Amino acid sequence: CYFGTDTHSDGLWLGAAVAALGNVPRPGLILRLAAGGLLLFFGLTQSRESAFPYLLGLSLANLAAATLVAASLGPSTARSLQWIGKISYSLYLWHQPVGLALSHLMASASLIGIGTKTVVSVAAACGSYYGIEKPCLALKNRLPP
Repeated sequence: CYFGTDTHSDGLWLGAAVAALGNVPRPGLILRLAAGGLLLFFGLTQSRESAFPYLLGLSLANLAAATLVAASLGPSTARSLQWIGKISYSLYLWHQPVGLALSHLMASASLIGIGTKTVVSVAAACGSYYGIEKPCLALKNRLPP
């Protein structure tokens, strides 16, 4: 099952390990390019109907993502990555409903489909973060415990 903990636990553990280690050596350029290329390849070619994502694909994608996260850590982290970190929970909440809604309107595996889903997901996440999450976070210090 795609939504089972067993298909996603390695990604959670890898992410926790990268966060806990903090100052891991930054991967070299070749490794970063390979990790980014692997994620792009999986994003464009894998489907839920295939057995590969469940057998090895999700684990390889998680390892590639952890490599890219480790490469972006440090004081020189780009502002764009910091911004994505701020809206990440909203982006997490919105990416699947947007993807499902738009999959009925366009081919989901095309570059235009992926680009459209990304733009709409980020726009929805921004609206949610700046319109709901950030104002609620500002109120939390005003309320009694």
